[in-house]
Amino acid sequence: MIFKIFATLLAAVLGFLGLQQPSTSSAPPTAASTTSAAVTSEPTSTSTQVSTSVPTTAPVVAVPEFGMRLVPALPANAHPGTEADMQKFVTNLWVSPDSTDAKIDFSQSKLYKDYPPMDFLRDFGPRIAKQLKDTTVPDNTRSYVGGTMCPKLRGLAWFEGNRIHTMSWWKTYPAKGCGMVPQIEDTEFQNFLKNATLYFNAAGDRVYVERHTDGAISEWKLHS
Repeated sequence: MIFKIFATLLAAVLGFLGLQQPSTSSAPPTAASTTSAAVTSEPTSTSTQVSTSVPTTAPVVAVPEFGMRLVPALPANAHPGTEADMQKFVTNLWVSPDSTDAKIDFSQSKLYKDYPPMDFLRDFGPRIAKQLKDTTVPDNTRSYVGGTMCPKLRGLAWFEGNRIHTMSWWKTYPAKGCGMVPQIEDTEFQNFLKNATLYFNAAGDRVYVERHTDGAISEWKLHS
């Protein structure tokens, strides 16, 4: 009986001691730090890349000026207009090599001193007729028609050697094929002839009009 009691007490003590021992279970595995990989995409620039290429300089090319052909210099065979050259100039039609609409037309020219008064009034109008009536006009003053698109301008010119002096313009508008020429073209044509110097080639069938303001040269050919 005593032995049975002793065994019961021993079992109780052992059971008590078993409860107090540290747990032998292994420590829970360390959780792997699952740092989600932050996707760090490179920032994309929204600014547009602008090309800064340096523009090349375009070559200088002589272009017609309101139908007139401009040349960079007088030809080697050009000479100042002689008396014979000037006589040919004031009795013929001269056109631009680039356009027959651009012309200096003396083919129907009349000397002012021989102009019938009523015809002059018709061609130039009362204002010009009145102005010239009380003006000393050189004897070689004569009429001509000219323009850069159509024969729209009627004028008077007088000559001093191989220089042409223009005066007294009056616009005319043919019924067909021309329309209204802008004022800038009228003015440009007038300014090119005003006080210009005339040169001719050896054959006498080309005239080079040198503008007095800047030396620019326009080329005209004898219309056959």
